[in-house]
Amino acid sequence: MTLRRNASLPRGLPLLLGLLLVAPLVARPAAARWSAGLGPSTDRAETPAAAGFDTFRARLEALEQGERRVVRVVHLGDSEVSDDLVVRTLRHRFAERYGDAGPGFVAAMRPWSWYYREAWRAGPPDGFRPVVYSRAKLPGGGYGPGGVAFEAKRAGALAEVALARPILGPCDVAFHFARQPAGAALELLADGVRFAAIRSASVQSGPTAERRRFVDCPRRLAVRVGEGPATIYGWSVEGAGSGVVWSSLGVVAGRLPLLLRYEDAALRDGLRALRPDLVVLSFGINAAAWPRGPSSSYFGDVEVALGKVRDALPGAPCLVVGPYPLGRRRDGHEEAHPVARWVSQRMGRAAVASGCGYLDRYEMVGGAPAVLRWRQREPPRLRDDLVHLTANGSDWMGERIFRTLVAGLALEPGRRFPAHLSLPADLGGG
Repeated sequence: MTLRRNASLPRGLPLLLGLLLVAPLVARPAAARWSAGLGPSTDRAETPAAAGFDTFRARLEALEQGERRVVRVVHLGDSEVSDDLVVRTLRHRFAERYGDAGPGFVAAMRPWSWYYREAWRAGPPDGFRPVVYSRAKLPGGGYGPGGVAFEAKRAGALAEVALARPILGPCDVAFHFARQPAGAALELLADGVRFAAIRSASVQSGPTAERRRFVDCPRRLAVRVGEGPATIYGWSVEGAGSGVVWSSLGVVAGRLPLLLRYEDAALRDGLRALRPDLVVLSFGINAAAWPRGPSSSYFGDVEVALGKVRDALPGAPCLVVGPYPLGRRRDGHEEAHPVARWVSQRMGRAAVASGCGYLDRYEMVGGAPAVLRWRQREPPRLRDDLVHLTANGSDWMGERIFRTLVAGLALEPGRRFPAHLSLPADLGGG
């Protein structure tokens, strides 16, 4: 991984910062392959009395000025986010502008066959039972930061992930798991070599993380389970360079009210373990695809769920990304789905009432006519199911969201505030 130069930094300063980060590590004895600690306190998200988008903008500016090493974004959502495609484009574009600080979070294994994170390769759940918050209730609601808990079915079960591209030099690694009564011993391995043995047994149950800094970043990470119950979640990795870490936490069939299946403490501890500076929640596509839309209680539950996220992360602003126009087939013809606009409007009111920003994608792309335009393009932007975006459409959507956020955060001088982006009053939105 290379340290990217930002246009606002003096020439040579990114290289100097990189050397300052690496020098203390390479000076250690060769036998000390890792050490405890995760860098300066500026890596950690502050917790002001009321975090808003001015806070997030200030952190990005500090990153550009070399006063901060990393800014972290966690992106929750439904199947659109679960395949990482829209998020992939956002990750690339923010990395180009602010630098790439690493691949972020990945589940400990594939919870479903088409689970995909562009920077990671994960194996199937051999010896584990995946429990996804959108599909099953878990006692205690401890689904972890990625929304998927993996329960070991036998001693000796092994789960491994690998980086698709090596990170050169140092990196910070966090293993996310649950503490629980009589919990099993967990053996952590890097490139096949054990680097930690931890006990998950604790009288206090809940998500936690074991953190290490490696002088030479490993390519493969694995966990082996001993005797006893064990629940694991996944890994997060950050490189030594400065920049943005954008973690994709989408799950299949995710709906915002289903976050209520988390217990408050489990949601808080799971998300705080990723130390986000911004929380993005892309939801509403499932609700907008229902023939008659969601029930009358749906948006009340949305506000409650958003309140739980806000309470869990008082130091991070939240942005809700609503549904785009969807289609349906009627009498042999394709047409815009009439429910999507209503869901988008109601989702926006719920987001603003909860103190979150709202990105109205329905209006951003031009409303209902976008459905037929997307289908008639070559290649098309909307799949044959008239609900999900194609890979081409996902990249296009990610680019539109990036440009809207940059303009809305007033990071581009002279740009008009987007009418389809509502932010709290600290940036003049409404």
